[in-house]
Amino acid sequence: MQNEIGICKGCGKKEPIVNRTHWLGENCNRSRLDGQKGVKIIDPPPAKGKMTDAIFYKIIWNMRPHICIECKLVLNDFSATYISHIVSKGSHSNLRFNLDNVQVLCASCHRRYETGDREGMRTAKATKEIYDRLKTLSNNKTDKPMPCNNAK
Repeated sequence: MQNEIGICKGCGKKEPIVNRTHWLGENCNRSRLDGQKGVKIIDPPPAKGKMTDAIFYKIIWNMRPHICIECKLVLNDFSATYISHIVSKGSHSNLRFNLDNVQVLCASCHRRYETGDREGMRTAKATKEIYDRLKTLSNNKTDKPMPCNNAK
């Protein structure tokens, strides 16, 4: 599913809309998210019960542009392989559904990231900053999911 082209309510430009709730393009939506304090996770949907990786990955796919952030490859069809956790969901389960803890990577870049060539990647500096911030937050918390910050 490609993002619908529309007029961003944040800047007024015609561009792909990544946040249909607020009708924002990528830059305006990122600014909105960066302006919130704390971390942003998705609470489990009450009607469906517990959040699963499959549901979370689809949510990310629908929120983010379908472009690898590393090599800029356009990703046409959904694959869970394209959703990459920055901080391991295995060792930090409280970050598993954290929106800041995932990035969209093509299969090749995801494999490169997971096999330890992170420093050689174009996005290494930005990813390292996010990694350090999330790791600090995770280490200061229990293993329970971090609460959702609904501040606007």
